[in-house]
Amino acid sequence: MRQITLTFLGEPRTPEAEHAHETPWTMTAPLVVLAVFAVTYGWVGIPEHFPILGGLVPNWLHEFVGGTLAEMPEVLAFNIVPLATSLFVALGGLFFGWLAYRNVQSAAQDKLQIPFLKNKYYFDEIYDFLLIKPLTWFSEVFVSKWMDKGLIDGILHIFGPTTGGIGLGIRNYFDLPVINRFFGDGSADATYWLGKNLRPIQTGRIQQYLLLSLVLLFVIGGLILVFLVRSA
Repeated sequence: MRQITLTFLGEPRTPEAEHAHETPWTMTAPLVVLAVFAVTYGWVGIPEHFPILGGLVPNWLHEFVGGTLAEMPEVLAFNIVPLATSLFVALGGLFFGWLAYRNVQSAAQDKLQIPFLKNKYYFDEIYDFLLIKPLTWFSEVFVSKWMDKGLIDGILHIFGPTTGGIGLGIRNYFDLPVINRFFGDGSADATYWLGKNLRPIQTGRIQQYLLLSLVLLFVIGGLILVFLVRSA
């Protein structure tokens, strides 16, 4: 009732309230629809013996739920005590709330604005102290500083120089002297040396080629002859 009284009843209490205007229909129409359901939704399943409203709307909820059971349960008899208690508490709260705030013109005149209530029972402060700060410390100090930067990064920093040293050793003592020098540069140097030394015989003269072929023929023939003589 405090919110209703300070917002809708009495004279405007703030400059903003003095210049307040009605909302457009695009906002009012959904509120009207919600208000209709808020007022009438409690009629769902209302007993037939309920005063005034009983019997206006069929108790289809009882029929629907009861149809899913093996036996149809009996409708509970109407009891005035819960209804009277609810009305007394609700209407009494509204009345005493209006009585307390009907003459309040500013926040300074609100005698119930004590720090405990104004700070919402210090729920946010308790929540921050019990949950937010411990979780923040856990994430920033334990997880980030100790686990990530201390343990994980420390292990990576150990593996980094180790693997770097192993890679440097393989490069200096196996890759460069064996792979590059022997298979790479060595084969290139051998090919270059062979081509350089065979180049003088590539003169382009047919007479020289025939002479070399003849000499090669005599050499091969001599070797075959020697082989045949020894084998005989």
